[in-house]
Amino acid sequence: MFLANIWTRPANHKLLVIAALAVVVSAIYLAFRLQEGAQVRAFVVERGTLAQTIVATGRVESLARIEVAAVGFGTVARVFVNEGDHVVAGQRLLELDSRQARAEWEQAKANLVTAQARLEQLEAVGAPLAAEAEKQARATLILAQTKFEHAQELFRGGHIGQSQLDDARLSVEIAQSVLNSALMTAQSRRAAGSDYKLAHASVEEAKARLKLVEAQLSNWVLLSPVAGTVITRLTEVGASAQPGKPLLVLVQQGALRAVADVDEKNLRYLKQGLSAWISADAFSTERIPAKLDFIAPTVDAARGTVQIKLAIPNAPPYLRPDMTMALEIVVGNANQVLSLPNGAVHDMNSAKPWVMVASNGVAERRDVTLGLKGEGAVEVTSGLSAGEVVIAASELKAALGSRVRPALAGRN
Repeated sequence: MFLANIWTRPANHKLLVIAALAVVVSAIYLAFRLQEGAQVRAFVVERGTLAQTIVATGRVESLARIEVAAVGFGTVARVFVNEGDHVVAGQRLLELDSRQARAEWEQAKANLVTAQARLEQLEAVGAPLAAEAEKQARATLILAQTKFEHAQELFRGGHIGQSQLDDARLSVEIAQSVLNSALMTAQSRRAAGSDYKLAHASVEEAKARLKLVEAQLSNWVLLSPVAGTVITRLTEVGASAQPGKPLLVLVQQGALRAVADVDEKNLRYLKQGLSAWISADAFSTERIPAKLDFIAPTVDAARGTVQIKLAIPNAPPYLRPDMTMALEIVVGNANQVLSLPNGAVHDMNSAKPWVMVASNGVAERRDVTLGLKGEGAVEVTSGLSAGEVVIAASELKAALGSRVRPALAGRN
């Protein structure tokens, strides 16, 4: 009867009644929502597989970074490569002005020819002539001795005087002296003689000198010691070259690794042989397998970090030295463990981590014990059960003891 009377009144009265009813309904709804509590982002404790990883940022490094330099002073005459060029072992990289070295090579070559000619002359002419001279000297000595013996017989018979006998004796002495000289000459010109040894030594000395000059001449052309890539060109035609001063810098082909510094608190997890993944900033969607093969024996005291190096067995062609890399090293795996997103844990890196659990719509504190720490998630070894709802640590609307309405969020 009352409602019927209302609707029979003028229209403005009807509007007032509708507005009043709307206010009442809104007040009832707000009261109900306040009774339920504030809506908060939350996560469900799940059981599954968790991998603990260490994440860091590093750079690509070449195992073989080679600086190409001259071994002597000179001037760059030609450069055959540019930065970015791929080279093979033995390929010509650059050439120095070698005119003086070539002149020295020509002189050394001529000296060798002269020494060989002297030795050949000694073997072909000198030794036979000496042998013939020895033969003639022996014959002369025999003849002189025969004449001296005949002169002695004539002297004893009184047919010649003392002076003629003395002349015959002197002829024997002279012939003997000539033979002795011929013997010495012939002996020196034989294979074991001093002249032959000197001539042979001169040939060997000339050969050694030529080899030395040829080795020095080869240094004027710089060849690539390995297959790789030219990353730096530090010279131009006409520039001076000095011993030990780099002219080009190469990196060996395929020999790459990733280098990074990680927090020393992770040192207990690291060991050689651990599997890892790396990705270049320029190709972030591609994950490249790697393996931890070096852990520095010392810690950087200033930064509290330890250097690690990861081998890249199958480095893709786009990887280049000094590229920035993201590294993820797998240091542990666990199956069927309870886990939560990192964003659900308060004071995660402290000695007493804790979470805020939505229990029957009320925010309650719960101390927890953590295990493996994976990328974005952490293992909970005690304090929680599977299926419980944990409020995100960033939710400032949730106070301990307050009523909350969890809005479940995904792990990713």
